[in-house]
Amino acid sequence: MKENNILTVHLFQIIRAKQGETVVLPCQSINLDGFVLVWKQANRVLSAGTLVVRKDPRISLRPDYSLELSDITPDDQGVYKCEIELGGKAISVQHTVSS
Repeated sequence: MKENNILTVHLFQIIRAKQGETVVLPCQSINLDGFVLVWKQANRVLSAGTLVVRKDPRISLRPDYSLELSDITPDDQGVYKCEIELGGKAISVQHTVSS
C-alpha cells in the first residue's frame, strides 16, 4: 500500500467570505488508489468520494475534490475538513470559513 502522495499539501486556511459569496476549499488529491476522500463540517459528513451526502444545492465538489460553497450564509461558518483514512489513521486538510 502506498502511503505517500495521497493528498497534496494545503496549509490550514482561514477563508473570509461575505454573505452571498462563493468560496472554494482546496483539497486536491492524487493517487487515491481506492481510498475514499470525505469532506466534513464539524462532525457532519458533507461528501464521500464523488457523492455529495448533504442535500444542499449550494454544496458541490470540483473535479480535484475541492469543496465549493455558494451563496454563503452565517450557518456556513466553521471548520471544514478534507480527510482520507489510511491504515487506521486519518490524513486531513482543514480550513475555517468565517465572515
